Amino acid sequence: LNNKVLQLSNWIDKEKNLILSITILSLFFIVFYSFISIHRHGNFFSHFDLGVFDQIIWKISRFQAPLSTIAGGHFFGYHFTPVLYLLAPLYWLWDNVNILLIVQVIILILGIIPIYLLCKLKKIEPHLILLLIFLYSIFPGLQALIVFDFHEVAFFPLFFLSAVYFFEKKKWFYYFLFILLLIL
Repeated sequence: LNNKVLQLSNWIDKEKNLILSITILSLFFIVFYSFISIHRHGNFFSHFDLGVFDQIIWKISRFQAPLSTIAGGHFFGYHFTPVLYLLAPLYWLWDNVNILLIVQVIILILGIIPIYLLCKLKKIEPHLILLLIFLYSIFPGLQALIVFDFHEVAFFPLFFLSAVYFFEKKKWFYYFLFILLLIL
């Protein structure tokens, strides 16, 4: 067993194998979490918020004011989240609430990219990078966000971790861009 672990560690130490491992892990979690999220919605375990976000983003995609008949009134009156405008074009491709559930999972799993870049910057061992990415992917807070419908806070890990990475790299334009995106 010890020999097998050493062989796996040596295999992961090669950069292309590490990236391949991260890609496979990411795709697995995207498919797995998307399935869980869509399955929950399809079995009537969705909540009030998913309907609100679906209606608001659908209206934005149709160039209408984000007025909610579910929550009542103008959505930005109690949730100022212009980042939702970035999601509106998705409804031009597939006019279905499941697109929000899938995109939320993808956005959350994309947080792996800045984690990988930060680890490489800090010269962390490849097998530990893979472990950190795996731990991020199974983090209960991330899972709770995925199974509780759609929320704009799903952008936070990607934007925050990207801001930290660009801060470390002293690439101030991109740092402030991600800080601005965090505010939106």
